[in-house]
Amino acid sequence: MKKLVILALVLCLALSLVACGSKTDAPASSSGGGSSSGGSGNDSGGDIDLNEVAANMVEEAVEAKSNSLAAAFKSIKARGLEQADVEPTWDYTVNEEGWHAYGDNSHGAIRFTLADENAILGDGDYEAWLKQVFDATAKASDDGHNIQGFSWGDGDVEKTWDDFINGGGWMETWSYKYNGKIIDVYVSQEHHKDAEIYQKDGEWVYDCNAVEIDIADGLQKGWDETWADMEAAFEEYGDEIEDALRDYTN
Repeated sequence: MKKLVILALVLCLALSLVACGSKTDAPASSSGGGSSSGGSGNDSGGDIDLNEVAANMVEEAVEAKSNSLAAAFKSIKARGLEQADVEPTWDYTVNEEGWHAYGDNSHGAIRFTLADENAILGDGDYEAWLKQVFDATAKASDDGHNIQGFSWGDGDVEKTWDDFINGGGWMETWSYKYNGKIIDVYVSQEHHKDAEIYQKDGEWVYDCNAVEIDIADGLQKGWDETWADMEAAFEEYGDEIEDALRDYTN
């Protein structure tokens, strides 16, 4: 998820880069569909199709994943957590054919589904699993507590269990520091195959039979600082970045 957000920022800046380049250099034709041509003074030539760049980058990121439970646990362990920290206490299955379990250098993601496909996960079971993971990340953290994280707010602000559980929402998120790096945690309930939405105690709820967790490298600075850093990098390395974008187009 975070990779795609950063990719979007990069492509927005790239669009600005090649657009500005085409204004200052010799006239160049546009290829349409979000593409632009020209450059920042280099002689590489050729149009840059940003739609194709994005598609190629995403394909490359997908190829870098290892779709297996072992790879996911390995990636999660690299962020200070053990298998028992994220594994539910109830019987589960994991579909390793697709994206239900994968790991790479920046993500470890797993979907744990109830072994009984007709069973429904109770609210108490879900909350107990959340507390298990929340406590584990706090214990693994450099500071002994979880934080809000720059992805969700003000970075180093401590986030307690009471803060977290009172937030609600279909997807729960928090962060923690590990070896000086901010790590983001995404957890959510997943719909049961025959899910029904209904009211319970005055609130709308739905049946679910799975939980999902994604432990990933997070933003290390606020959005404004991250954007400024990227702009500075484009300013300094504009020619090299433009050449790299052309390589992704070919």
